[in-house]
This record gives sequence, structure tokens and C-alpha cells, in this order.
Amino acid sequence: MFVSGDTVYVAGTHTAQDVLTDMSIPIGRLSQTNRYKQFEQIMNLYPEITQAVGHSLGASIVLEYLKNNPQRQLITRTYAAPVISGSPGQRYRHYGDFISALDFGAQSSAYFGDPHS
Repeated sequence: MFVSGDTVYVAGTHTAQDVLTDMSIPIGRLSQTNRYKQFEQIMNLYPEITQAVGHSLGASIVLEYLKNNPQRQLITRTYAAPVISGSPGQRYRHYGDFISALDFGAQSSAYFGDPHS
């Protein structure tokens, strides 16, 4: 996670612990994970944050936080989020990305590399 001005950036899966966190998404336990709690701490430390950008697991964390804290009214931009449409904010994905396949509300684009990058 990285804070710059009024924006927090949240990366996707990159550690073994993150892989376990990924498994908590479909069973609705994301808010009980260490990664979510770290994000929550950042949000408490930086009340000036008004925007959140996330990729993959990071996107899920941002959207889960917003769902649990609607008073925060974050502007969100997510990429390749493993979510189901209906999530708020600007959402983007590549065609062929199975991770974000259920994000029907995302703007999709073609990419001729790793579709989840």
C-alpha cells in the first residue's frame, strides 16, 4: 500500500499470505484478514484520503472497505477486481481475465499480454 497526497494505492496478490487472503473473498471473510486490517489502519492514519486505487486483491479490499464504511465516501478506481457487478466506482478489466470475469459493470478492453496485468 502506498499513500500519495489524497490517494491510496493498493497492490494485488504478491505474497503467500495474500494467496490465503484471496481465498477469503468468496466466503465473505475479507474484512477479517490482515491485509484488510492494514488498509483500515492506513485509512485511519490518513483521514485526508479521498481516493483509492486497487488492482485485483487490492481492488477487493478497497471495495470491501467502502461497503463497510459508506460514510467515508471514497472515489474508487479498480482494475481486474474479483468482484460481481454492482460494486461502486470506476472499474476496468481486460477481456479474457478470468479473475475479473464476473465484474460485468467494468469497462473491458483488449490486451495482448497477460489479461490480468
